[in-house]
Amino acid sequence: MVSVSIGKIQGFIVEAGTDLPLSEVKITTYPKTKETHSDSIGYFSMDNITPGDYMIYAHKPGFDYDSIFITVQADLTSEAEIRLINFSEYLDYYPLDIGNYWEYYQGSTPVYSIEIVSDTTVNNPHYFVSVFKSLPGGSYIEIGLERIDSNSALVYRYFPYYEMEMIIDSLPAKAGQKFRSNMLNDPYRTFYSYCYGIEDENILGEMRLTRSLIINY
Repeated sequence: MVSVSIGKIQGFIVEAGTDLPLSEVKITTYPKTKETHSDSIGYFSMDNITPGDYMIYAHKPGFDYDSIFITVQADLTSEAEIRLINFSEYLDYYPLDIGNYWEYYQGSTPVYSIEIVSDTTVNNPHYFVSVFKSLPGGSYIEIGLERIDSNSALVYRYFPYYEMEMIIDSLPAKAGQKFRSNMLNDPYRTFYSYCYGIEDENILGEMRLTRSLIINY
């Protein structure tokens, strides 16, 4: 009989920014060989792993997923620490609260504004009512019904004409990621948005992180 040398992966899952342990986080490997969950102190372990290179993925509802690269060696234990970002941090950057008002600029020129004027419920989901106006002048463009899913940080818009909602943005999207969206407001075709960059930008004297998206990618 030929003995096969194996390795082990172990580590902790914590919340980014607070270092608090996260339990019940699903951890998987790719190539897929093992799957487990973190315990009450955020600890996880995977035994009997064939030596080689792996991506370790961690996911918990309400948190952004993350991954790290691990090399497993025979008869050794590989250590890993993964930090997950709470989706509430992303929600702060998409202000859906009654009374909020903001403007979009092209260069230094304001081109349209959005104001949250009320809220409503359609088939159970709770939406905020947004009024879009062109600038300058404030001419009416449209009214939108939008909500954010707190478990996925996906932004949905409801379209009364079609009696359906569609994804229009993914707040956790990182550079190089593609996600299904309907920013072009067509329910009969499948569109994707591609995040091709996140960078610091000086906006009205303040440094902000901005995402650049290609629509219908």
